[in-house]
Amino acid sequence: MRKLVLVAVFVPLTFAFSANRHSPSSPEIVAHNAFVHRTAPFSRTIYTPATDGAYRISMYVEMFGANNNTNLSAFVLWTDGVGRITVTNTTNPPLACGFSGPTARCDVVGTLQVKANTRIKVDFLNVTVSQGGSYNAYVVLERLVNKR
Repeated sequence: MRKLVLVAVFVPLTFAFSANRHSPSSPEIVAHNAFVHRTAPFSRTIYTPATDGAYRISMYVEMFGANNNTNLSAFVLWTDGVGRITVTNTTNPPLACGFSGPTARCDVVGTLQVKANTRIKVDFLNVTVSQGGSYNAYVVLERLVNKR
């Protein structure tokens, strides 16, 4: 009789835990990139969503061999309902980081509302790397609401 009671208790608990793993409110990683040992500016599309949606991006940039002549600007670019967010059409890009001099790291975390079939990009501009130096950038993009 006790075995039957224990089975009846564990089966609903197992179902409850497995149902929560696929909750539509859980963020889903849709892209992750590591751009390592870079020495020059570059741009890269990291994701093109098939449907409109909310996303969270996290980016960390570090430079090795930094000195007072070290510079780097990193930007996240996307298109929302108002239009394309670019470095050139705004004086204060909403998701950007940069450094100049020996303090050679920065990070960006932000939420994006992105239109379907438009690119989410990262741009690394104004790069001045010390002799023998390089920089790394790590990017993770999460979809905040899963499709049903």
